[in-house]
Amino acid sequence: MQKYQIILVAFSCFLVLGMSFLPKSIIKQNEKKITSTPIAPNSISTDLNGDFSHDSFKNQKAEIVPIINSILTKVSSASSNKIKASLIDSISIVYNSIGFSDSSARYAELSYKLLPNSKRLAQVANLYYNAFSFSISGDASVIYAKKASDYLSKIMIADPKDLDTKAKYAMTLVVSAPMQGVGILKEILKDNPSHKLTLQNLGMLSMQSGQYDKAIDHFTNLLKNHPSSVEGKYYLGLCYYQTGEKEKSTPLLLEVQKTSKDPALVQSAGALLNELN
Repeated sequence: MQKYQIILVAFSCFLVLGMSFLPKSIIKQNEKKITSTPIAPNSISTDLNGDFSHDSFKNQKAEIVPIINSILTKVSSASSNKIKASLIDSISIVYNSIGFSDSSARYAELSYKLLPNSKRLAQVANLYYNAFSFSISGDASVIYAKKASDYLSKIMIADPKDLDTKAKYAMTLVVSAPMQGVGILKEILKDNPSHKLTLQNLGMLSMQSGQYDKAIDHFTNLLKNHPSSVEGKYYLGLCYYQTGEKEKSTPLLLEVQKTSKDPALVQSAGALLNELN
């Protein structure tokens, strides 16, 4: 995971909370990297028969430019939509590998429009959801939330019992219709009181509104049903950090440091522990 993602690692799959819950030491360390965003949402053509070679790379990492340009050249000369879609998929993978979820999502969307199938639908939906989750700009959050919502809703139509997709869809609504989004999350809990992502999302929303008592209840319930959830331990530790309950926060964050395989999450937990000491 890229260093600039460290600030948002706890929130990357659930909700855009910005940086208000994280230690100031991390925020200052990574501020410039986070505010240097990838290309704008509308900077590539959605004309699938047009020229794919004009994408802007001014904010992309220099080492990937030759790779992307090489693939774009092949896309322009590809003889079939199947070949084009496969090549565009590879561009999406390259962008995703360096943490540019928005660029990755846009190319995944082009591929899906060229050759739609359930696998590509799931990919573009999740990539736009990730782009929404990583956005720190209000305008970008709205754009990516709408994109993610549109594609997630297609998956829900095909499989109404997919609660993970429903929980993600609910979070995309929080940007424009918070009560509706929360209502959907509560509906999910009626069907499945131990649903992991829903409990986690409700906990995050409670944190966002400063209702730490409710957040602690949600994360405690999450760990009761999913005791091995490293993220749940981190969030609960973060809640106790915010409420000043050091004796409860410290062991949870220490366990995250010990058991998490995500170096960014480990660093974030370590920074919180430094703030506590």
